[in-house]
Amino acid sequence: MNKILFVFGLLFSFSAFASCEVAEALLLKNVRQAVQEYEKCALNQNDDAAQLMLGQIYSQGKKGVPKNEMQALLFYHLAADNGNAVAQTELAIFLLKLDKTEATRNQVISYMKQIKLALEKDADSEFKGELLHPYTLLVLASEPSAHKWYYPTKTKYSAKAIKLLENYKIDDKKKKILIKQASLWKQRKIMETAKEVLSESEFQKFKNTMYPLKGQVDQFERQRAIARLKETVENYLK
Repeated sequence: MNKILFVFGLLFSFSAFASCEVAEALLLKNVRQAVQEYEKCALNQNDDAAQLMLGQIYSQGKKGVPKNEMQALLFYHLAADNGNAVAQTELAIFLLKLDKTEATRNQVISYMKQIKLALEKDADSEFKGELLHPYTLLVLASEPSAHKWYYPTKTKYSAKAIKLLENYKIDDKKKKILIKQASLWKQRKIMETAKEVLSESEFQKFKNTMYPLKGQVDQFERQRAIARLKETVENYLK
């Protein structure tokens, strides 16, 4: 079975049971075994720190673990989708590198097709496999941590992303499109978080306020709903 499809099967079918601490303890002793434990933690617990670590290991290759760009892309992608700012930054750098040749561009296209096929088998999954543009990833990673209360990760800010954005050459029209992409991604994260912490009836009410089926959005009520969600999230994390 293709490894990418296999790990996505794990992501959406098994309950969490792996210990991230076991992986950390093994890292200096046996990288190969550590990777096995990190994968359990990354996939079964959806742990963004483990996902980031695997992205770094596979992108460079370490003792006993060969370099694997598609696996690196997979785990950076998962961590970035959890809002991990370091992963978003590293994924942006990685994608820019892969975009330099036709062969590596085709690798990314192939990867995304496999992701799409894997996710189509799980209609209930929130993660849709959306691969953001490098500029969008850097915009997200550079935003202040205080703005990201609804992200699952603890790693919410990257100073490196700011420096990369300063030197990023992009025309204003494209920039506007990609900033909108970042905004839409954040809206998806808010909805995912709301579904996680609210009851079913509360979530439906929140969803109707955010995206009413009829009429225009009441911006005042939307902001009130978001403020209440933020308070719920803060209580949820206590």
